Amino acid sequence: MASRALIVLTALLPTAAAFSTTTPPSGLRVCKNVACKKAGSLDTLDSLFALATTSDEANAAASRSSGSLVALQAAFAASRIQSAGCLEGCGNGPNVVTTDATGPEDVFHDVYKPASCVALLEHIGIHVPDAAKKAWLRRMYAMRAMRSNKHAEAVALLTEGLQEASVLKSGAAHLLQQLLELRADVYDQLRDTEKAAADRKRAAGLRSMVAETTAASAK
Repeated sequence: MASRALIVLTALLPTAAAFSTTTPPSGLRVCKNVACKKAGSLDTLDSLFALATTSDEANAAASRSSGSLVALQAAFAASRIQSAGCLEGCGNGPNVVTTDATGPEDVFHDVYKPASCVALLEHIGIHVPDAAKKAWLRRMYAMRAMRSNKHAEAVALLTEGLQEASVLKSGAAHLLQQLLELRADVYDQLRDTEKAAADRKRAAGLRSMVAETTAASAK
């Protein structure tokens, strides 16, 4: 199992030929062992999962199925993004390994920022819209503000994130409902029950949205 610094992968991404001779690895596994967890690997796992739900591939898969669009986007992400035990390189985490049908491949270190997560997703053939990356970055800043009890700032950041993600419309249904639920939680902290209820109602509406299948869209 090879170990790489993520900066190497990021530098290679603009060159399409870099991955043209081999089949891209099919999934990512994020270390949840003690050292990586302390370094923020649970956030990395959340980031990779949420960004994958907005991808072209997630929505293409959803268009071939029927049911809740949010659930189908999540199912695609769950099929590609999973947790793992120790990947070694403790102290350099969060660590993420790429996998294919034959087993583990390369380990990448210090995977935390949305740009790093998008780079790894691109590496395994999952293409994330730039608007989703920007929206998730706002969500990360909002979480930081919440930990500092800056709830009004968190609301503003989540609102910006929702605006960024909204340009993707149903393609970001899972991400939008996640941001709405989080903003509702912040409104609860601010004792604004009316706005909290409104956000949860909008989130529920997104969860009830049915995927438009390829056959239906062709009519």
